[in-house]
Amino acid sequence: MMYDQPKAEVPRPAENSDSTSFVYEEQTWLEWWYELEVDFKAQSVRVSVLQCIAGTIQEECKHTCSPGEWRKLMQLYDRCRIADWNPKYENLCVLDGTTWNITIRSRGQIIKEILGNNEWPEDWAIFAEFRAECFRLAGAGSPEPPAQE
Repeated sequence: MMYDQPKAEVPRPAENSDSTSFVYEEQTWLEWWYELEVDFKAQSVRVSVLQCIAGTIQEECKHTCSPGEWRKLMQLYDRCRIADWNPKYENLCVLDGTTWNITIRSRGQIIKEILGNNEWPEDWAIFAEFRAECFRLAGAGSPEPPAQE
């Protein structure tokens, strides 16, 4: 789905920004949910893995990046080109699948929000690298759902 809207610039995270954050949430039909938060001011990543049925946090990991780790993470973030993503990606032909959303905040205000329902932007493979690197840094294992028992 393409929109011919002008693309708003999503501010690149900067060390002097006021509490700019990036939050990615994903839920699968397996009742598995996680939240990934990148805090641009603190230069940290946090991953929370929850089990939706019980509503309990299974795991929460946080990592403050070294300057080299942060530089690599921001290079991946920039390659994602999130500023060019549409506000919504949706495939209504899939009933049980994956829903996801991204919220970017600056100074407490939402500056970009993207919703997805079983459809992803073209640059998703690059975003998957970024997501995996955040999980690796936080020590949270893999962003893929656990195998069904």
